[in-house]
Amino acid sequence: VVPSKEVMAKRKETLNNARLYSQSVLSFRLPQKMQMTYMLDQKINNIVWQARWEKLFSKVFQNLEPYGLFVFDIYLWHYFEHTQKQSSDLVLTDQEAVISSWKEKKWIYDCKITSFNKTEEELYTRRDFVQSYQTFTIPQIKKMLHEFAEVRVLDWKGRKQSKKLDHYVVVAQKGW
Repeated sequence: VVPSKEVMAKRKETLNNARLYSQSVLSFRLPQKMQMTYMLDQKINNIVWQARWEKLFSKVFQNLEPYGLFVFDIYLWHYFEHTQKQSSDLVLTDQEAVISSWKEKKWIYDCKITSFNKTEEELYTRRDFVQSYQTFTIPQIKKMLHEFAEVRVLDWKGRKQSKKLDHYVVVAQKGW
């Protein structure tokens, strides 16, 4: 499930054997049950508000076959706290300049980004946007995944979670 037809076209290039559907990740409908649902690239953190996370988890659960897997990766608050302490960032290249700054309020982290991109006419176009990220503790995430028979939180090498890490893989398995 991808958010737009433009994203779908890009993903088709790299995932040519996958079936992709251009729908909202919060209210998708698929023509068949899936054996596995995988969220790419920490997109779970982009879903802001707990009710939306719970809705997504329930929707994925409904669309899985018995014993199906839901796999996603997530950044925890440690990551955002560290990133936020760097507060602002400036990236300069020949073609663009990007300025970003962070703000936190109740476990929602907003990254305000201003970019200047060079055009063919040697002018720059300005683009402003805010990207919001939400995170929860591992116990909160497990509670939201209550419909699943088993939930495991692993590091990137498949080992059990460690309190030192700020980026995990969550594997939730549906029961019969």
